[in-house]
Amino acid sequence: MATTNTANRALDRFVQKQVAACRAAAKEIASILEEYAKSHHPWQRDTGETDDTTKGEVKEAEAIIWIILSSDSPHSKYLELARNGRWAWLRPAVDANIDRIETILRKHLQGTVRSVVFESSAEFSR
Repeated sequence: MATTNTANRALDRFVQKQVAACRAAAKEIASILEEYAKSHHPWQRDTGETDDTTKGEVKEAEAIIWIILSSDSPHSKYLELARNGRWAWLRPAVDANIDRIETILRKHLQGTVRSVVFESSAEFSR
């Protein structure tokens, strides 16, 4: 029975650390994507409305952590989708940062596995 409780506590800690790591990674990724989208769009800045409304944010719903890169500008959907994406800046921001996104996820999530394994080993050996 003690072994079961120890295993359950270790599993709970693992899940809590994984979720916290995912949140931290998502915030870092959202920030990078927002910054990249604002600084790498394929047009000259005019009014600044698109830059001002472009945002990377993190939302959670039912155990899912969403990273959302969007713009509230009235013409943003046309810029992103018209002329086969010629003026797109949101999707290209994601595409250009895929390697960074993978690195960030790896960085945040690898440590949680190691720390729970070491903590659990110590508890099981008692």
